[in-house]
Amino acid sequence: MYYDLKKMFWWPGMKGDVATVISKCLTCQKVKIEHQKPSGMLQPLEIPQWKWKGIAMDFVTDLRRTRSGFDAYESGEASVLGPDLLAETTETIKKIRERILMAQSRQKSYADQRRKPLEFEVGEHVFLRVTPTIGIGRAIKTKKLNPRFIGPFEILRQFGPVPYQVALPPHLSNLHNVRIDDTSVKKLQGKEVSLVNVAWNRAGVEEHTWELESEMRKDYPELFSGSENLE
Repeated sequence: MYYDLKKMFWWPGMKGDVATVISKCLTCQKVKIEHQKPSGMLQPLEIPQWKWKGIAMDFVTDLRRTRSGFDAYESGEASVLGPDLLAETTETIKKIRERILMAQSRQKSYADQRRKPLEFEVGEHVFLRVTPTIGIGRAIKTKKLNPRFIGPFEILRQFGPVPYQVALPPHLSNLHNVRIDDTSVKKLQGKEVSLVNVAWNRAGVEEHTWELESEMRKDYPELFSGSENLE
């Protein structure tokens, strides 16, 4: 902006004035590429004090039973630990936890060198970084003037150094707008495959891709209602 303006205009403090205007421009803040370090320090997970303190399970059925007659995810009567075995287990867990803490601390120190500390207060307004994707998960290639942020949104609640609750308007409940612009039939190994040209629009970024008609009919049946004669 400064170099474009100085071709035709000049005034004292021009460069600073341009920087001030750009820093307050909402459109510029949404579009510009972020060159600063990411905000917020790394927040490591809590290391459990004892084994089995936290348990996660995937429920799987119809597996082969063990020799004792139990399912693979079940266990029989646990044997009572003797004093020596309990002391040995406690010492082993203590060593494992110390090593995990050391590795976690080293990882945090490396990660925080590339980040900057930043926290927000309730009532402040923030932008959210968006990565537009099409319905099948591929990211839309962001062009120079496509928005990279949306907002600003007011912070309603702070849950910690990183997570916040922000006030999103109702229209953002569905950021994906999809439409079919064209159809085509491609011959592959002696068979015909029906394709549709899909326009994906999310957060103001639009991209066209060719997708299988069968997959689109399964994921977006509303696009084909009353459009059987698109050919």
